Parts: sequence; C-alpha cells; structure tokens
Amino acid sequence: MKRITFPVAIFVGVAMCFSVLFYFSIIPTSALAESRPKVLLIPREGYSGDIGLMLIKEVGVMRRMLMFAGYKVEVATASGGTIVSPAMDLKSDMILAAVKKAS
Repeated sequence: MKRITFPVAIFVGVAMCFSVLFYFSIIPTSALAESRPKVLLIPREGYSGDIGLMLIKEVGVMRRMLMFAGYKVEVATASGGTIVSPAMDLKSDMILAAVKKAS
C-alpha cells in the first residue's frame, strides 16, 4: 500500500473542511428542519423488567432509522413524562392527548 505524503494529506483535509463548510453555508439549517416530514412515535409507558431493552433495541433503533431517512421524530407519551430505565432515558416531546392530526 502506498503512503501519501504529508502535504497531500494536509491538502485533502483542508479541502474536506471547506467542502463541509460550503455545504452548510448554502443550505440553512432552519430550511432543512422545516422541510423534513414529521413522524409521531408513541412508546408504551409503564414498568417492565425489559424497559431498557425496549428503549435501546426497539425505540432507539426506530428513531435512528427514521432520522437517517430524513424524518423529524417526535415522541408522545400518555403522561408527557420521561421514560426512565437503567440503560437509557427517553424524553417525551408532548402529551398524547395534545396531539393534533395534520391536515
């Protein structure tokens, strides 16, 4: 495997930094946030011995996949509180009763 020289490595690093800065300066973040469709995620509340497993392996995976697909994920629970487990906490964005249907 051929090693690249130090000046070439510096040039590539600087070029990557400028390309990232250029990309984020053209597309405002507020426009990106407004254009993303929203998805409502409703996890089950209550005590369970496997609540940590549910938050990590089920809810966490769904949230990441939806965010990577370009959706804004909002979490609603019946109480509007945080679901707490030893492994992970999930903060609710809203109370389920306050959710309005999009037109």
